[in-house]
Amino acid sequence: MPNELLPLVTVITVTLNCEESIARTIESVASQDYENTEYIIIDGKSSDETPSIIRTYSNCISKFITEEDEGIYDAMNKGIRLSSPDSRFVNFLNAGDVFHDSKVVRYIALSANDKYSHIYGNFEQDEKRVKTPEKMNQFVLSTNMVCHQAIFFRTATHRNYLYDTRFKICADYKLLIDLIRRGDHFFKIDKTLVNFDTSGVSHLKRKLLHEEKKTIRKLYMKIYFFYILKKSIRRLL
Repeated sequence: MPNELLPLVTVITVTLNCEESIARTIESVASQDYENTEYIIIDGKSSDETPSIIRTYSNCISKFITEEDEGIYDAMNKGIRLSSPDSRFVNFLNAGDVFHDSKVVRYIALSANDKYSHIYGNFEQDEKRVKTPEKMNQFVLSTNMVCHQAIFFRTATHRNYLYDTRFKICADYKLLIDLIRRGDHFFKIDKTLVNFDTSGVSHLKRKLLHEEKKTIRKLYMKIYFFYILKKSIRRLL
């Protein structure tokens, strides 16, 4: 039985035709040594065996829907809306991604501090540890993006700030900028939280990634100014 004295942590996975990778992600969530977790899976009406595989793990999944959507971020927004009103933090773990170890969610929950809105950490990619920036601010975000899977957002805030579905692979980048601009505080913990699967859409569609980031930067005067400044400095070095 969940311990109501511990913060409820929501993990959301969105899927579409990922029969070869979804099982390891579900098993990673199920193996977490933290009892007050809800797990939501949003499937975009996969045409392969993904829904069938998900249903075999029904005992460790809180909510599961499979229906057509308008893309990754539309599905992620659905997941947020389905999260429990009591949820303290929400994390997005894509199909193929796994938590670095079985104590990640527990570590996040016990690190909760009302001073900080959100918590983030490091990640592992291609068996190499990648350190995220020590601070999250507009100067950093003008050129850097923190691995989305390595962030645990304050759920109550995220419900009011959803993903802009005009962007197909960079809406998470825009969301971080919006949260920083409104004054949210991100707390960095020096711990590897997830092992990141590099077969995701942002790695496969690099041209679209750069185009969307360029469009997003131009929406914010300070972000774009910092971006141009950094590029100018690099040219001088």
